[in-house]
Amino acid sequence: MRSQPATFEDQNGNFKKDNGELQRAFDLAVAITKGKGRMFVVADSDFISDAAIRVGGNGLLALDTVRWLMGDEAFTGQTNTEADVPITHTRKQDVAWFYSSIFLMPALVLGVGVVVTRRRRRHKPVAVAPRSPNQGVAS
Repeated sequence: MRSQPATFEDQNGNFKKDNGELQRAFDLAVAITKGKGRMFVVADSDFISDAAIRVGGNGLLALDTVRWLMGDEAFTGQTNTEADVPITHTRKQDVAWFYSSIFLMPALVLGVGVVVTRRRRRHKPVAVAPRSPNQGVAS
């Protein structure tokens, strides 16, 4: 495991990069296999302490490390790859997606709107106020 490339060695503890402080990616942990033996070395001695285990992925790192050391790689977490998987469609599928997004979906939305509007008009009778005998007579 490595830190971010923008990590710097904060020698004076002011949390700002000053002149003379080295900025690079630092090695944080390494897994070693030699013969049948396995070893996992971490640069921080308290990464598995009570306070640190609650932070972010430290718990998962500890769990995956123990599983790897025991030889249970099948139970470790999902690995991430940087490869971008291309989406492949046939020409027929591309045509279907095009026409369904241009014509079918707008027609579906308009159709649902018409049905809802007609149901509201049919179910809501217009209330007519009763006329008083003097209404409409000029004084």
